[in-house]
Amino acid sequence: MIERFNFYDVYGYFLPGFGLLGLIWLPFGLFKHSWPSKEVGSALIAVVLAYIVGHLIQILATQALPSRTKDSFGNSRYPSDFFLDPEDPTFSKQFKEQLASVVRSSFGIDLTVEKAPARKNDPEFATVTKGRQDAFFLSRGVLIREKIAAYPEQFEGMYTLMRGLATASFFGFAYFVGWTSAISQAECLTKLAIGFLTLALACIVIFAFLPIRFSVSPAMRAWLEKTSLAAFLLAFLCSGHLCGLRSVNSGSQAALLGGLATVSLILFLRFFTAYKSFAQEFAKAIWRDYVGHSRVAVRYNDTVE
Repeated sequence: MIERFNFYDVYGYFLPGFGLLGLIWLPFGLFKHSWPSKEVGSALIAVVLAYIVGHLIQILATQALPSRTKDSFGNSRYPSDFFLDPEDPTFSKQFKEQLASVVRSSFGIDLTVEKAPARKNDPEFATVTKGRQDAFFLSRGVLIREKIAAYPEQFEGMYTLMRGLATASFFGFAYFVGWTSAISQAECLTKLAIGFLTLALACIVIFAFLPIRFSVSPAMRAWLEKTSLAAFLLAFLCSGHLCGLRSVNSGSQAALLGGLATVSLILFLRFFTAYKSFAQEFAKAIWRDYVGHSRVAVRYNDTVE
């Protein structure tokens, strides 16, 4: 397991998990001066826990922050797909034609770069988008096999990191809002927090971890996954309120927590923007590297012959 630990594990799992754990612990350190132990054993436990939490974050992040983007027709599509539309300015017309030629000769897939898919009810939409996705993953596989995909993999690692940090920041925002609300000390609010936390934990267990979610239709599964995400947000909000009941006693403390919530929200927006940018750079790098690799390989073979 250690031998297989690579930069993707650090970027994708450890750093987002460590970030979320840090946000959870921050109010206890500020108000109770209770900071994590510096002992080696405690540090190792924190590393393992951060890695596990990071996996959970990425599971939720794929539903909260999908890589798909709406096109001009309202279709939800991947960047690797709509970059090949004739009106998209990301690639030149000459490059798209070269890419289509290389993919057709390599995989027998028509990218249809001269025509963009219209709407989901268009019979050609599913064929074109599915073909482009297949060609993208096949091209990526070739680059990985030839060991020339290091640059695109860095973009993949970075967009996974940004997606994980964005999700962790949004959970932190809900958590700090809960802490801030503890200034009220209202008994009815406390009872609501306990009730909603119980409901959220029940939803997480039922919708996220029980095998029943694997025996439903795709539409129902998507609904269950979104409900699980909402349940996690509610759990962070309510747990923050309950944790802050005995710690938040003044307006200055509530203001500090409100500031932390604001910073977390700003970080979420920043990380989300970076995630979208790196996801697009990843798609562009795969297409460009595959065309370059194919052209070099053809020239090399012609020279050898």
